[in-house]
Amino acid sequence: MSNTFQQAATTTISNNGFNFQVYEWSTAANWTSGVPQNGGAATVNVTAPGNPSGYDDIANLYLDSLYQQRRGRRRPGAICRSAS
Repeated sequence: MSNTFQQAATTTISNNGFNFQVYEWSTAANWTSGVPQNGGAATVNVTAPGNPSGYDDIANLYLDSLYQQRRGRRRPGAICRSAS
């Protein structure tokens, strides 16, 4: 069963003097079954165009499957970039 990302807890990151509130992948509260592990499966809900819904800050994470869910439709896809 896929672990689903949920926007529950934000973290502040700074970039070039600007602060941003993001939903980090490394925060267990942002997942239905805890932080994903290597070889696992994950589903990420996309709430709006231009909103990535999460920040993959887990270096070297690899998943056997990654799904994007939008408007109730789930489809496979590589939708994130690694922080490493």
